[in-house]
Amino acid sequence: QTPVLQKERIRSDSLPASELSKIVLLNAPQLRRFASNREVTSNYTWLNFVPLSLFQLLNPVEKFANFYFLVVGLLQMIP
Repeated sequence: QTPVLQKERIRSDSLPASELSKIVLLNAPQLRRFASNREVTSNYTWLNFVPLSLFQLLNPVEKFANFYFLVVGLLQMIP
């Protein structure tokens, strides 16, 4: 049972821990840190843009022709 909170203040030390986790204090620092609601929808970051894009372009399983011509081109450069 949760206590009815209307116009009275409740001290956090007067409630058991199970009831305390159900209360969200307004205009006061929270006693518990909640999970972030941030959503990341981008596929790339600054660090993984080049490796991921090269893998998508030259994946030997899906894009064998691209990978083949890259290897042939590299072999043509060797005297």
